[in-house]
Amino acid sequence: MMQTLVADCQKTEERFWQAAADPYVHVVYVVQGSCQYRGVAVNQGDVLVCGLNKGPQNSRLMNCVLFTITMDFSLYYQMTEMVPALFAGTALKLECDNPFYQLGLSLSERPMRYWVATAETFMQKMIRQHDVRYSPQFKRVTEAANILAETWEQGTEVLHQDFAVSYRQLQRDFVSVMGLTPKEYAGLLRFNQAFKLLDEYNLTDAALNAGYWDQAHMIRDFKKMSGFTPAQVRKLYVRYI
Repeated sequence: MMQTLVADCQKTEERFWQAAADPYVHVVYVVQGSCQYRGVAVNQGDVLVCGLNKGPQNSRLMNCVLFTITMDFSLYYQMTEMVPALFAGTALKLECDNPFYQLGLSLSERPMRYWVATAETFMQKMIRQHDVRYSPQFKRVTEAANILAETWEQGTEVLHQDFAVSYRQLQRDFVSVMGLTPKEYAGLLRFNQAFKLLDEYNLTDAALNAGYWDQAHMIRDFKKMSGFTPAQVRKLYVRYI
């Protein structure tokens, strides 16, 4: 299973923030301040889970300090047994029975310089101790997602074979587990790759290396998924996450 962990702490004054579409799960701790995320009011001490956005998401941050843990959907499920379809494209406040809420209590007792190490230790312990049972449906979706992550430039054609169920059933499984179709998830992976390639290639080469038909195709995708053109992303130095 794919496993990714990125921890980050950001401080921002009052402003509107636009997050691009992305294929990851984010656990966000509001350390200080408050914000509005897609109409959800969030205050100091709250813990959010969000991600797997198909389009740009807007939020209003007011003197916020945020600590964010970013990971693959299968790793999040492994520790919480919460399918991302419950929060895909929006934000959900976590309750006290969620392990990431409990992690927040541990973080609040330590200086911030120890938070990344504390989060990593906590998650490693959860992975070792939590004996989660995966349904056949979740296993199929994870296997298909892994294939797409390795062959993102080919789209979903690679999923039309080597599965015990029909592609139509696999589509239904994806929506039930992730809140996305395989095509939408593959599009997020391609967009993610193209975003990274902008640091190394010109627009035409970035588009072709990311699996787009041409530069115009990539520009349309960027406007749809980030609200910016690739040229604007370069000029403004927009961070992906």
